[in-house]
Amino acid sequence: MAETLPRRGIPVTLFTAKQLARRQLALTPESLVAGSIDSVRSALKQLKIPLPEPHDYPDCLRPYLHRRVWTSTLGAELDRAADGAAPRFLKPAGHTKRFTGFVLESTADFWQAVGVSRSLPVCCSEVVAWRSEWRVFVLDGMVLDIRHYAGDSTALPERSVMEQAIATLTASKTHVRAYAIDFGVLATGQTALVEVNDGFSLGSYGLAPALYTDLTIARWEELLEASEA
Repeated sequence: MAETLPRRGIPVTLFTAKQLARRQLALTPESLVAGSIDSVRSALKQLKIPLPEPHDYPDCLRPYLHRRVWTSTLGAELDRAADGAAPRFLKPAGHTKRFTGFVLESTADFWQAVGVSRSLPVCCSEVVAWRSEWRVFVLDGMVLDIRHYAGDSTALPERSVMEQAIATLTASKTHVRAYAIDFGVLATGQTALVEVNDGFSLGSYGLAPALYTDLTIARWEELLEASEA
């Protein structure tokens, strides 16, 4: 974006997370802030723009998960692991990313969430084997690109399944203009939804800079419009 925006006549100012945290940047509603998730969230707070609620697993897309997904608390899941429950994947729910998602198999894994409150809400899912994982960038219901990011790049997800899921999400109330929706190919060969990521701060995974810029601007404008409504 730092190279793309000037070509469009839009000036760019580089900043550090420390500058942003110390409110040393002159932010206005006309400012576009692009960077890490924490940086963009900090900018939204300073501009008094409500943080968008995360919808990693929209209800309308649950048929595409091909695994059980539920919400719980960190403490409850740690207790279940101590009692010998089946492994499950955990990640923080909501805006607070207090630890990186991990597979909880036993008490030996507790260190990955050390110091985190037991009351922290978490998203849980059954552990499945992924052959490959792909990110689909979507703007206004249209696929901009599909980028491979993990596993076997020859294990291709079914395009028709992904397009059907995107159409379902577009028609739902949880739809936003710009987002990334990750799919993977399971060991069974099924194409399954990994998760949905809001477009206000995304890893590009090699997406063309011009397309990434379009996507980021569209989501930022949508957030501004929502705050003014």
